[in-house]
Amino acid sequence: ARVPAFRVGQRALGSSPAAAPNANGAGDTFCAGFLAAALWQRPRLTLQQAAQCAALAALHRVDSALRAAPSQVPMAELVRCVVSGEAADLEVI
Repeated sequence: ARVPAFRVGQRALGSSPAAAPNANGAGDTFCAGFLAAALWQRPRLTLQQAAQCAALAALHRVDSALRAAPSQVPMAELVRCVVSGEAADLEVI
């Protein structure tokens, strides 16, 4: 499956449009997000959906405003965003 990266600084996810990217740990976060999504049981995710969840997890690591948020987004919320189609509305690069 091939999934494009999400653009940093999207208001849709609650970050400021001036958010600075910090790619430190993005690859590790993508891999962990992919494994978690691939093992997700309810609902069962396709390979494409698992990759989208991983890309969202990496976005939350890369976007400085999301990274500095007082509370982190749980995996269940990333899965819900992908399954509901909300992730498809986000701008990709």
